Amino acid sequence: MNSSVCTVCDNTFSWNLAKVRQAVDLDEQDENTTNARVRHSKNASLRLPSIADIIDKAVGARAEFYSALNSFSKQPCTVQRAEQLFAGFEASRDAKELATVTRRRVNDELFLFSNGRGNEGKTILDVFSAGTDLYTHAHTGGDAQRQWEASEYGSGAKLKQALFTALKTDQDTLARRGEALLKASMSQFE
Repeated sequence: MNSSVCTVCDNTFSWNLAKVRQAVDLDEQDENTTNARVRHSKNASLRLPSIADIIDKAVGARAEFYSALNSFSKQPCTVQRAEQLFAGFEASRDAKELATVTRRRVNDELFLFSNGRGNEGKTILDVFSAGTDLYTHAHTGGDAQRQWEASEYGSGAKLKQALFTALKTDQDTLARRGEALLKASMSQFE
């Protein structure tokens, strides 16, 4: 699997294999379903042709992901727009203004948008990278094991996926929501 996770041990190998399975919708319980594992038996060779399907689906999923990232890299983004996107994404569904903790998270993401590793603060890819950086490294506050679990399997992983989907599908709605929340938050100081 061509992945951004470098396979260096059994854990990272299992992670990459799980991602392939997820990408190709495999079900190990159903023998009629394409499966990445083929039990060594007298009929194993009958199931080997499905390996080509697995590879095709995995490469297709990878191509879709890289296409989206390439698209993100070509979409310009100002600091103001990034702030609106982060505010719209981070606020709870029923928020009428930004809570203090949400405002801090938005500020952290804004910093990463311009100053995070590899970011220049110029494109939607920088917005996505800032969000993934936050939820990979700073999300749970110190406990390395807990942070890794959240980042790769838990709430951080879900938030990274949600950000990717939001940026891919409806940035304008997200930005408008963020703009309204930012304005409502600033009105309390007027």
